[in-house]
Amino acid sequence: MMPYVIFENATELQILTEDVDAGRYIKNNLNIRKTWRFHLEESFMASAESGNPFVYQVNMFLNSDMDQDYENGVMIGEDIFYWALLEEPSGDITIRMPPGNWFSNGGPTLAEYYPGETTHDSSATGLTNLLFLREGGIYVLDDFDDNPGHVIVRVYMPYTVSPIPVSRDFQFYEDGAQWRSTTITVSTSDETITFAVNEAAVTDSHKISKIQVYLWHVVDDTPDAGVTYNGRGDNKYNVEFDFITSGEDKYLLDSWTLQISSNDSR
Repeated sequence: MMPYVIFENATELQILTEDVDAGRYIKNNLNIRKTWRFHLEESFMASAESGNPFVYQVNMFLNSDMDQDYENGVMIGEDIFYWALLEEPSGDITIRMPPGNWFSNGGPTLAEYYPGETTHDSSATGLTNLLFLREGGIYVLDDFDDNPGHVIVRVYMPYTVSPIPVSRDFQFYEDGAQWRSTTITVSTSDETITFAVNEAAVTDSHKISKIQVYLWHVVDDTPDAGVTYNGRGDNKYNVEFDFITSGEDKYLLDSWTLQISSNDSR
């Protein structure tokens, strides 16, 4: 996900701006890296501790023979799949998904579900549209562009509803302070999202702007302010809790519970 600049031996050097493709691509790549910086930092530390590669070509890590269907596929850590474009395509591209089940990157109305080892065509070739997140993952994104000082919590639920909760531990470094950790758990049985900070609560940083839950199995016909349900078919919904709109103060490094279906925060 590192942006590259290619300089040519030309009489005049083209200045990269947002109006020029190269400049726009570089800015988009940097924005993607900043948005996903919490996950990238965590994935890198996990890779360093395990001795496994942080970035590797799909099937290259486990198999000596490269599967041509995956020659453009790159894993970033264990939970992000990236379809790398080595040259500008002339038309739609065909993306081959790796084993496992995946969601495309995007907002509450954009993310699509893709079973593993299937192919699909895409006309969008920007880096934002070429990232895929593993099913059952929970991610914390930096909402620096729309809401500076805030984070977005994004949850990708398994397509098949299971009573087994989805959970993830996170570690964050507070500038000039220390490492702090919290655990986020999503339960389909209780229909809740629980935040359990493992040290003293810190309610002056990592304020949550939105929680986005992909493929939830229950809809609320009369949602509270700031809550949106987007139908995705097969009785599935993408749910977004917008705390900027509702005016609620919710923090990542605090202990609290959100009732997803009845919108009853405790």
